[in-house]
Amino acid sequence: QVEPWCRRRWWSLALQQPFEERRDATNLLRVLRPLLWRHSKRDVAAELGIPAQTHLSHTLRFSPIERHFYTKQLEAARRHVRDTMRLRLEEERGSARVLSALEASRLMAPLLRLRQACCHPQVGSAGIRALEHQKRPMSMEEILGVLVAKARVEAEEAQRVLIFNLNALAAVSLLQRAGGRAQGVHLYRRALRTMDDNDREFKADSLQVYHVLVNLDAALRAPPDQEQANEPIAPTLRDSRLASEAQKIRDDYLAPVKGKMVLVHAEVGQAQAKAQKVFVEDTTWWLDVIEMLRVDSAKRDSFLKKLEETLADKDNASSILHKFRDMDGLEMVLSRELHHISEKRTLALQRVQELYKVALEPSQEDVEVAGQCGKCRENQNIFKGPTCRHCHADIELEAYENHIFNVRARTRTKNAGVVL
Repeated sequence: QVEPWCRRRWWSLALQQPFEERRDATNLLRVLRPLLWRHSKRDVAAELGIPAQTHLSHTLRFSPIERHFYTKQLEAARRHVRDTMRLRLEEERGSARVLSALEASRLMAPLLRLRQACCHPQVGSAGIRALEHQKRPMSMEEILGVLVAKARVEAEEAQRVLIFNLNALAAVSLLQRAGGRAQGVHLYRRALRTMDDNDREFKADSLQVYHVLVNLDAALRAPPDQEQANEPIAPTLRDSRLASEAQKIRDDYLAPVKGKMVLVHAEVGQAQAKAQKVFVEDTTWWLDVIEMLRVDSAKRDSFLKKLEETLADKDNASSILHKFRDMDGLEMVLSRELHHISEKRTLALQRVQELYKVALEPSQEDVEVAGQCGKCRENQNIFKGPTCRHCHADIELEAYENHIFNVRARTRTKNAGVVL
């Protein structure tokens, strides 16, 4: 504090009132100049003795890559501003209102991206990111590669949407009577031509190509009705190759799956051979044990008692306990159970072999049933059709598994649930 100017009375009488009444700042400046820090360069220019500052402006021009990136950012900024203002006008119904701080910041954000794009395409959160982790800035050639890759992905997605809509329009046209067949063929051919024209830049979706080829071939081969008989459809050189091209795409698409299936089938064959060897060679060992126990009564009684105690403690095996009382009954029970296991095993192996043959060469009916199975497709919101071959076989395989391990579901009490 500086006396006496720290007192309100002296400050008001000697400094404040003369300045407010007569605009006389002499006393005010004389008091404040020793106290305040000089921030302006002109206040100390004479003391520093430096020459006057000169400004040189150089106009820089974008390179083609920088211009492309800046143009994309500018288009995105314009769309953002238009969308923001349109939503605001719709909310306010045309009423005039000053933008809030949040709305103003949203409108200014694209301008910040434009300023960053002027510096370098990698600057800012909207800048280009390197395909690989690197600390140094990317060169223009590397930026061009990233831009080309991004443009290729965008073009592929745009073409995918276009082909999807052309296929839908073609399908709707084929359902029409007069002029529908010719219009549908024209749309399918347009889709093919679009994918062929862009094939040098990027590949089309193989499933979309297959869809177009199959449906175009079917539309050309289908006999026209009376209203469509006079529709002019000019043939092309490619019409005779549509089916073969579709079959090639189908074979290429299914080749990896069929290869895996062959490998899995070979593994199943090896496991089956090992199991068959054990099943044939070691299935009568228990008969020797029973004959041995028949001779020794003490061991026989001890074995039966121990077996009864073991089965009584098992929830899923207690039902076998009441099927035998001596070694003859035990032999009959084991023979019957092993026979049932053998039958179910033979049936399960037959189903596996049938599934393998069907999977390699499925019929049209098998494909349609598998695509609309009411069991394995139950979680999808589609039409619930009949049960497919795989689900039928799954039931028999589960029955075989349950018979081997004797798994039985039994509810103990009302709220206890199911015990396996």
